Amino acid sequence: MDLKKCIEACQRCAVACETCITKMVDMGGDSACIEHCRDCVAMCQLCAMAAARESNALEKFCKLCAELCETCAQTCGDMEHEHCQECAKACRECMDVCQQTATSCCG
Repeated sequence: MDLKKCIEACQRCAVACETCITKMVDMGGDSACIEHCRDCVAMCQLCAMAAARESNALEKFCKLCAELCETCAQTCGDMEHEHCQECAKACRECMDVCQQTATSCCG
């Protein structure tokens, strides 16, 4: 099990979501996009920390992280802005890695 992949995917996703939030706020943009990005950032940070410490609850963290990443990817993916598309891509990648980690770490 490669927890480094999970940590790095979560960190990339959190950065992409923070960038999206900043640009959307500057534009006076869509509140659903901002809300989903905020949830995603928070969960990605928690998941990365849980993976780093090899938490006994890692499967739960990864499953919830994947779920929130999927929601964010759908919301941002529907937007035309380049930063939203980049965010959606990072969210989909993080979702995939977190799903794999949840399966491989814990059954």
